[in-house]
Amino acid sequence: MGKSSREKIEFARNLIYERVPYKEIQEKLYEKFGTGMSNTTLKKMLTEQNTLYAKNERIEELERELKFFKKLYFDLLEKTKKTK
Repeated sequence: MGKSSREKIEFARNLIYERVPYKEIQEKLYEKFGTGMSNTTLKKMLTEQNTLYAKNERIEELERELKFFKKLYFDLLEKTKKTK
């Protein structure tokens, strides 16, 4: 990433995590540090966070599917035991 300080990067990451819009992040950076962050760096951080959100949503979806298929499996297992 660019030449921004660790504190500035962490501050920006926290704002991104809170889903603060891009323009507002730059404004808050100016307020706190007197300068913003390069567009490239900030957009890269936003892209990383969006990718993380997408992956987390996919994990949650797969966990729901796994729970559903486990229920089906045990229901089927119970039915086959009853018929024997």
